[in-house]
Amino acid sequence: MRKPLEHLAIQSFVIALSLLNERLPDTFQHELNDIARSGRLETNIERLLNIVEVYPPICTRFRDSRVVEMLRSHSYESLASQPSQPRISLPTTDDWLCLAIATFSAPDSVAELSNLLATDKRFQLIAEYV
Repeated sequence: MRKPLEHLAIQSFVIALSLLNERLPDTFQHELNDIARSGRLETNIERLLNIVEVYPPICTRFRDSRVVEMLRSHSYESLASQPSQPRISLPTTDDWLCLAIATFSAPDSVAELSNLLATDKRFQLIAEYV
C-alpha cells in the first residue's frame, strides 16, 4: 500500500531536517512550533512545503529524500508481495508523526531531532532507517 502524499511529505521533511547541520532560522522554527501546536500535521502540509520552497538548505534535501522514499516504498511493496521474503520492520506512519510533533515542538528542531534519534528508543526504527 502506498503512503498518502501527506505522510510522504512529512517523512521527507523530517529526513531533510535530520540532514541539516545548523539550526533553523527563527522564522521557520516558529512556523514548525505553530504546526506542532495545531496537532494536525496532515492539514498543515502546505505550511511545511512553504518552508521547503523558501529555505534552500532544506529544499534540496527534501526533494532528494522524497524521491528516495518513493523508490523505497515501491521496493518494499514489491518485496512484500513475494512470499519467500522475510518481513521487513519499518517505521509506521504513527512513528513518523510522533517524531515530527516532538521535533517541531522543540525550540531547536534540528538539535531535538538529532537527540531523539540518538537516545529515544521509541524512534529506534527511524534512526536505523535514516
